[in-house]
Amino acid sequence: MDSTAQQLELLLSSYLCDDHTLLDTLPWVLRTVSTHDLLQRLARIIEDGGDEGAALKDSPARRAISALHKWTVRINSLLSAKSAEAHWVACCLIRASADRAYGAFQKDMRSWCNGLLAASKTIPDAYVGDILATTSTLLLKSKSFPSLQRDLNQMYLAKHVAVMCDRVGKVDAPLEPFLTTLRSMIVHFPNGVRSQSEKIEILCLQTAMRPIEDTKTVQLAISCLLDLSRVNKEKGTTGSEWKLLDRICASLDDVLDVAFSCVEDAPSREDRKVTALNLPAVEGDYQTKLPILASQIKALCACACKIVSETKAGISVTKIVELVRRIYAITTRVQMSDAHDSDARLLRLVLPTLCLDANSVLRELLSRGLVHDFRFVSTICGKSLDMSRHHRSLRVSSYHLVSSAIQAFDCEFVKLSLDTLSKEILGDMSLHAIVRRDAASSGQPATKKRKLEVADATADAHTPESWELKLEALYALEHLFLFGQSQAVEGDLTPLVQSVLSSLLAATTATLPASTIHWKSFETPLHAYQHALLKCLFSAVECGSGRNGDVIPIAIRLFAAFLYHPDMKIQDLCKKGLILTDLIIHPRLPRFEYSRVDEEKHSSPLDPSATTTSETAKDPMEEEPALSEPVVAPSTATKRTLALVEETDATPEPTQAAPPPAHRRILSDFPAPKMTPMPKAPVLSDLDAPAVAEEEEEDVIPVNTRREGTGAVDAMETDGDDDEGNDDLPDIVDDEDDSESE
Repeated sequence: MDSTAQQLELLLSSYLCDDHTLLDTLPWVLRTVSTHDLLQRLARIIEDGGDEGAALKDSPARRAISALHKWTVRINSLLSAKSAEAHWVACCLIRASADRAYGAFQKDMRSWCNGLLAASKTIPDAYVGDILATTSTLLLKSKSFPSLQRDLNQMYLAKHVAVMCDRVGKVDAPLEPFLTTLRSMIVHFPNGVRSQSEKIEILCLQTAMRPIEDTKTVQLAISCLLDLSRVNKEKGTTGSEWKLLDRICASLDDVLDVAFSCVEDAPSREDRKVTALNLPAVEGDYQTKLPILASQIKALCACACKIVSETKAGISVTKIVELVRRIYAITTRVQMSDAHDSDARLLRLVLPTLCLDANSVLRELLSRGLVHDFRFVSTICGKSLDMSRHHRSLRVSSYHLVSSAIQAFDCEFVKLSLDTLSKEILGDMSLHAIVRRDAASSGQPATKKRKLEVADATADAHTPESWELKLEALYALEHLFLFGQSQAVEGDLTPLVQSVLSSLLAATTATLPASTIHWKSFETPLHAYQHALLKCLFSAVECGSGRNGDVIPIAIRLFAAFLYHPDMKIQDLCKKGLILTDLIIHPRLPRFEYSRVDEEKHSSPLDPSATTTSETAKDPMEEEPALSEPVVAPSTATKRTLALVEETDATPEPTQAAPPPAHRRILSDFPAPKMTPMPKAPVLSDLDAPAVAEEEEEDVIPVNTRREGTGAVDAMETDGDDDEGNDDLPDIVDDEDDSESE
């Protein structure tokens, strides 16, 4: 079997010698090197052999050194070649060497960095990303070797960042891998990157302003800009993010000045102490500059949102609020103006996009709790809903803003905006919503009493955009139900509740055309729509203030109807809804729990020694007699009985080894009489016989020691007197009266 060194030499001689087949054999070589760990095993052999093993001619360490030397020679020859393909193959081999055995190639890192930097200046755009990523990997992995890191940073770090900024700005490939590499360099080498901060700032802003870039790339560029601001902060100071935010606000002011130059805006020209960002210059006439200005405004607003969301320290947001106010003020002025020139008409087309960016910034401020003027937010929401009648993206953004405002200001915002929100939501939440257009656009006359609206039958009401609008309207309605049922609002939500019920009834029997649209975690948009309606109904039932009591029976039927829905989320929501309605109809008190001993669980209520958590029950015979019962004076027989009881109490009670069973404890308190034995065993009926006559003194059963808790026995004796001794009771009363008169 071949050794590890022989296997690596075999790969070099078989697949990497011919320059014409390198692109075909490279995947096989990289896969074999990685699966067999050839480079890592050779580096381990060299470390285990040491200097003594390397001196011997046929030792494994000497063979490993020879194999790695051949590997590095081939890589250097590929770097010095003239073809771009050879440079890219060398880059891949260097990346594999650095990932597997970086320590074994420390002597070659300087030459490799120099060769990669030289190749990155002239290599085509298809390969430049891999070249720059490999160079960054070599610089990052050098941190484990301080001496090597010092040399590489001083010689190649600044050059590498400069080349990266120059090439990334001109490349047409996706910029996400470049920005990822650049951000890692900013985070790990802040001092070396500081000299190239201006170039990095321009690169990030240009990337964020490119309309062809996706959202992830734009967010990555903004993150690089934010990390750069943290690197450039002065020592001993904090709040570098907010300094960047002030610069963004200043840049927004400048861009808005140019965008609103065709409108009488009268911008404030105060001497600003804050320097704006280094935005690229925009040249040309107004028609050429307007799309670029709109992209710049969008990028700057995205930067502001990112900073507000990631920064923990609190600041004043007056400048941002003033910018939002300015955008909506100009929008209202342009919409109401009668200007028909080309510049004003072009600006009128761009205004919804500007309002969309302003809404995103204001929504981020509301989520952080940095805006406290609910009247201003209510005005902005009203204007946004009014201007978004024919712009679905702005309409969706408006409902997002309404939901955030309701969560931030609760009842104050709802009380101020309830009428406007109710009208707008009712028109957008219906399943078969009709897209309407004004009569002016259709060429039909309209009367003064009533504005004529014509239904647009060609519009598709079940597109993804229309479903998104319906769902966002329902999400806003859910928050409106949660905070609008308060007594402080004093509004009537009955039309909205009835609309939810009618929409749910329509959704149960809806027959929509087959669609392959998957909405988030739901199979179809209809399931998401039904789930949103049920959430609105759940909120209406949960937060009802008594004015919508007739909703509960219908809600029970609807929750039961959707209980066996194929979607699991809808099933869970219906179960919660049924539990909620059951609790509303049948309110329950909390369960009382008692801590008892195992012995007490089996005790009889007649047990005189039973203990409870409360105080020991008083003897009913010791309580004061009721007013309705006659007060009986003690007779002679009664006095003798009491004397006998006192004598019995004075005698000590014998101790028992174990307590008798519960059903026999009642008899243990009445032992056999001491004077004359009874002819038969005492039973419970004998204990009830009255002992008040004088002629039966010798048959009286002496009562044993009375303890607390024997009220049940005394009560039984009293009942026996009432049942059997009613004939003797008047005679006793007469004898007692005679004794008192004497």
